Amino acid sequence: MTVQERYARMQELAAELADLNSAASLLGWDQETKMPRKGTEGRGGVSATIAGIIHERLTAPELGDLLGQLRESNGELGEIEHAMVRDLSRSYERATRVPGDLVKRIAAHRPSSSATWAHAREKKDFRAFAPKLETMMGYQRELADALGHDGDRYDALLEEYEPGAKTAEVAALLDEVKEFLVPFVKAIGESSVKPDLSCVLGPYDEAKQGQFVSEVVGAMGFDLEGGRIDLSNHPFCSGIHSGDVRLTVRYKPDMRVGLLGAMHEAGHGLYEQGA
Repeated sequence: MTVQERYARMQELAAELADLNSAASLLGWDQETKMPRKGTEGRGGVSATIAGIIHERLTAPELGDLLGQLRESNGELGEIEHAMVRDLSRSYERATRVPGDLVKRIAAHRPSSSATWAHAREKKDFRAFAPKLETMMGYQRELADALGHDGDRYDALLEEYEPGAKTAEVAALLDEVKEFLVPFVKAIGESSVKPDLSCVLGPYDEAKQGQFVSEVVGAMGFDLEGGRIDLSNHPFCSGIHSGDVRLTVRYKPDMRVGLLGAMHEAGHGLYEQGA
């Protein structure tokens, strides 16, 4: 095979992985927005199956061989192609360190864990959620150890979202922010000048808030023909693909909760839409 043929085959495999990840994202969105409560147990099995297939495809020897050969094709690929190979190689190398059984256990646990959290949050009962959280923390420790680290487990997990960053570096940065932010917030709280918040405190009708939020995120540039806004217990953005980006919000009588949450998630949504 020529370099270009290898790259084309890599793209085929990467496209299949992207489709499978889109399906997994759609399952996650449905779980948090539309799924009936009795669907939780069954969803765990479906999520585990999808996660297992993704892991098998991502760690397939064929993909590993192609990536290894493409990394050695100096000068025969362009800058963008090299970046694609580099990023997929990183995902492949991380995935090959993790047992498929662990991947499936984590995916199977998420639906019931999320459902228990939502119920416990509503009842303000942390003890009801604690066992689920403890199990997930145990899985994350297993995951960190499988990925490998130099003593700080979170370094292995942080690498997924911020390649090259270390927990100690992030902690130092947050300490700098804290040094400025804590006195600043305290000064605001002690100030004799109190803003008039009556225009946001409401109470405001949820449906009307939804209309306003749609107008605001649309004005920000979020394409509502390539996305949608739904309700969930906690706001999030799910990028199924660039033409299907889903935001969720939650509303309270105080407009700030829904509006600020939607604006935050719309920022993620703009990125997912490539805006």
